[in-house]
Amino acid sequence: MFTFIFTYLEKDYVDELLDLDKKVYNSEYQVNKETTLHRLDINPLTDLTVVNNDDLVGYLTVCPVDDDTYKGIIEHSVTEEEIEQHTLPYDKRGFYNLYLSSIVIDKEKYPYYSGKYLFAFLEKHLHKLRKQGFFVNKILAFAVSIAGRKTLIRFGFKEIKNNVFEFSCIKQGIYFIKRNFKLPKVISTILNEQKFIFKRGFV
Repeated sequence: MFTFIFTYLEKDYVDELLDLDKKVYNSEYQVNKETTLHRLDINPLTDLTVVNNDDLVGYLTVCPVDDDTYKGIIEHSVTEEEIEQHTLPYDKRGFYNLYLSSIVIDKEKYPYYSGKYLFAFLEKHLHKLRKQGFFVNKILAFAVSIAGRKTLIRFGFKEIKNNVFEFSCIKQGIYFIKRNFKLPKVISTILNEQKFIFKRGFV
């Protein structure tokens, strides 16, 4: 029986996040600790993480970016470091474009854990932003692997350019998962919906 805690990234877990990052991504797609900490100072709601008994299971990173950076991602003219440095805070009500930079699960330790849970958390995250007056227009993602490509297609992203995928919340809504998918029962909610605790046994 595992207890999964869904929460926004805390700085104590940054080293674990970067270590997990190295397991999945080539060096050109990695960022350093200083850049990550700086991004969290600007906007602490960019990394959606799953923790099991203080062990990082996985995470999904989605950052609000300005129009120039958004276009630069499409044109492959900005690096991951530059994108993170241009992360915007949620300080003005209105519409934002997001960059989904990472979807990572530690499959060595949690081979049965599904990416659906991270996207379910993303749905909750977008709902929370909407309640606060922050609306998402589009979400951009870059497929760096065949598995990444399949994941993006599976959750409704459309390829708009070679390996560049986009999800339009204006046209498609903010649901990535079919409504008949059953998540584990929520046992409790902590810190204004910033932590979601699920329990589920895996065979």
